[in-house]
Amino acid sequence: MAEKLDQWPRNRLRRGAYSRYPWEQWLDGNIWKLTKDEDFFAEIRSMRIMVYKQARDRNARCNTTVLDENTIVIQAIMEEENV
Repeated sequence: MAEKLDQWPRNRLRRGAYSRYPWEQWLDGNIWKLTKDEDFFAEIRSMRIMVYKQARDRNARCNTTVLDENTIVIQAIMEEENV
């Protein structure tokens, strides 16, 4: 039988490309420089979208900067830090 939920579930299984990257580590609030073909294998534009989605899934926001065609810098900011 269907069950009504009061809020969206936070701990759901991750599938596909999302599970190949260490999101918990990368979105820990530290500043991370990620390099294509070493740390990730998607195009920079796609990777940036994945970073934002993964941060949103963790109730965080994220700053990103593309340094060049192979390098992106990311930092997650958890909701309790948002003002």
